[in-house]
Amino acid sequence: MEKVVDATFVINMDSDKDRLIEFDNVMKKLQWSYERHSGINGKKLFIQDDIQNAYHLTLKEKYVHLFNFLSYSEIGCMLSHVSLWDKVANDPTLNKIAIFEDDARTHLTGNTVIDLLTEFYEYINENNISEPDMLYLGKCLDNCITYEKVWNNVYKSSRPLCLHSYIITKKGAQKLLDLGPYTTPIDSVPPDAYKRNGTILMAFHPSLFFQDILSNTSNLRSLGLALNNSIECLVSQQHIPEETSYFMGIVIVALVVICILFLIFISRG
Repeated sequence: MEKVVDATFVINMDSDKDRLIEFDNVMKKLQWSYERHSGINGKKLFIQDDIQNAYHLTLKEKYVHLFNFLSYSEIGCMLSHVSLWDKVANDPTLNKIAIFEDDARTHLTGNTVIDLLTEFYEYINENNISEPDMLYLGKCLDNCITYEKVWNNVYKSSRPLCLHSYIITKKGAQKLLDLGPYTTPIDSVPPDAYKRNGTILMAFHPSLFFQDILSNTSNLRSLGLALNNSIECLVSQQHIPEETSYFMGIVIVALVVICILFLIFISRG
């Protein structure tokens, strides 16, 4: 994997040992080595009598806007990613890194993902196509209908959300850091960078990685947002049969629930 990226990191809270075990099993099947990056506990940054990490406090002061509506968990998630952006932006030995959250999963095995990434980067180099500042290996709630095809199932994108798996360059990390301090959840920063400073975003569609919302719900804010994280596009793409079936299934379930509630209401009347 060193041919594609200089390093790979997974963000993992110290308390989430089981999640790391599951993630490790996934990466072993992909033959993809990585380093664990300790996640930041947002709540601890606001507890005065707790032992503080000076670097984390520096990140908080620099990148968390004073006027924000972020929860402690959102701030922790933000700074966990920002600390890695800061790392690749300032470490002279790193030009491009892969970042995962520990609930990232894939159904792929073997060299499939590595081969896809190798072929993609070789293609854009041979055809003088600008390298993406961020390449989403997984995303959610993207505006897929505006996609511009680059190579096979990689597309230029303008507003992918979710940061459970992506590759970011030194240049891309600096563009994102330049937009700080932030007032919104961290996954909205790249789309904002696309609009404000021309950050190049590309995404695999369908995604190579997804978030395991069934087994790992501790880092999700609500059931609704958990379901959002499982939806790849705002508008279903008709050329992807699996997506159409998925949305049809949701509609059918919703209609059944409405009918049941209506019958209950009538029977009580």
